[in-house]
Amino acid sequence: MTMMKKLLTSAVASAMMAGGAQAAISNDTVKIGYLADMSGTYRDLAGPNGLKALEMAIADFGGQVNGAKIEVVSADDRNSPDTSSSTVRRWVENEDVDLVA
Repeated sequence: MTMMKKLLTSAVASAMMAGGAQAAISNDTVKIGYLADMSGTYRDLAGPNGLKALEMAIADFGGQVNGAKIEVVSADDRNSPDTSSSTVRRWVENEDVDLVA
């Protein structure tokens, strides 16, 4: 098993365990939110390339876990804590994001 598969497996397992005593995947989809500096000073550290790496890892994993499709949403944090926290709050409360990376 490659390192990315192990990382993705542990991330999905952590997301499912962090949700408490949930017995099922919500809406038959595992949503992963990717939040990084996509356009600013630190974009080369993760940014768009990190998003591409996440998408490649999901493709390597088969695009699903336990029969549930894995979906990625992404946003630019603009290197701002205020932007980051409001984006994550919106994702978790309104868009059913299960994991933020």
